[in-house]
Amino acid sequence: MSTEIKVVGFSGATYSYWTTDEGSMWLDVPANYLWITWTSQGWTIKYAGEADALATRFGNHERWAEAVRDYGVTHVVTRINQGGVNARRAEERDIIRLHNPPMNTQHRTIDAAEQMDLAGLALIGRYGNR
Repeated sequence: MSTEIKVVGFSGATYSYWTTDEGSMWLDVPANYLWITWTSQGWTIKYAGEADALATRFGNHERWAEAVRDYGVTHVVTRINQGGVNARRAEERDIIRLHNPPMNTQHRTIDAAEQMDLAGLALIGRYGNR
């Protein structure tokens, strides 16, 4: 049984993604997909992507092992998107711009070094410079 996960993009648009049941086959359809993990604060997006055909893309994704090993990815959620490659890429960028998934290297609004600097500044501001 699939579960709907609503994801908001930078533009304010809301996208409905669906979990996949373990052992199910990937459909040969154009789609957007997210690699996510559950944390105490809810779902965290680790990677956002798009594909002309899920079955082809997930047959041998070059970053899947890294996602599980280094980023703790536990789920893949998908959204069929037959609006064409430009629509899929626009959705992918919209989500990346707001969520800054650590595995995405393009279209981020903040890079990893800046994110660490901001986290450090937030701690200094909150606890003082000790």
